Amino acid sequence: MRVHAPRVPLQGRLDRKQQDALWLLRLDQEGVGSLIATEPKEPPQLTKGIQEFNEEMFFECHETLENLWRVTPYPLRLFYQGVIKAAVGFLHTTRRNRKGGINLMHGAQIALRPFGPQFMNVDTQALLLHLARWEEALSAGTSWNDLFSNPFPKITRLTKVP
Repeated sequence: MRVHAPRVPLQGRLDRKQQDALWLLRLDQEGVGSLIATEPKEPPQLTKGIQEFNEEMFFECHETLENLWRVTPYPLRLFYQGVIKAAVGFLHTTRRNRKGGINLMHGAQIALRPFGPQFMNVDTQALLLHLARWEEALSAGTSWNDLFSNPFPKITRLTKVP
């Protein structure tokens, strides 16, 4: 995997949020294809994390993917970060933490948007749509009973994973 450094003069160290913002800007301007020469092979942690997400084991998904996210360079780490934020957003929702759910689902959309409509066998476009709908329902004050009468979304795989 070939990765390019941001083309901005760095005067001192940037914190993670600043680095995220620079990389998101660069992804928006140049696209994933120009920054990641070949789509990486799916790591086992991603397969496991998606399985956990789809089984509504949101905390476990977060734990599984966080270890992968920590050792992954930009810009790919933003993809993992987006899936992690989606999982934690639904975790907050299951705990009836409306503000936490809204904030994390919003952050997940920001991180995942550059990786659409699909990336690493993940239908990111469908996941983004689910996140937007849940964020909107949470923001609108939809009752918990109405929210939980709908199933949580699944991360759709586009090809079979060995």
